[in-house]
Amino acid sequence: MEDEFLAWEDRIGEEHEQLAETISPKLRRLRYLNLLSMPFMVLPLIYLAFVSQGLSLFPMVWMAVGVAIMGSCVLAEQHLQKPIEASQCFLDTYTFETFLEQRILPRKVIDQ
Repeated sequence: MEDEFLAWEDRIGEEHEQLAETISPKLRRLRYLNLLSMPFMVLPLIYLAFVSQGLSLFPMVWMAVGVAIMGSCVLAEQHLQKPIEASQCFLDTYTFETFLEQRILPRKVIDQ
């Protein structure tokens, strides 16, 4: 029984690592996409600081585009992070009783 538990423990650790490795490239590309919003955020601030005499609508519209891009990237990143966080939570809280329950009714780690 103890050998089965140790094998199960190794298997769920490997599943978590595999899940993290599959999602990591997607998150990296998403973070690069977030760099696309930087010109929309920085250039209007530079315009307001050095060129404009007062507040105008032009920089605010450009900043709204940058905020929209950043917001969509944040929502997508949270959506991609959910399975990893669920798997990590399971790894942090599993017990021998969890092993016995999964032995009777096997489920994926993310389904917990």
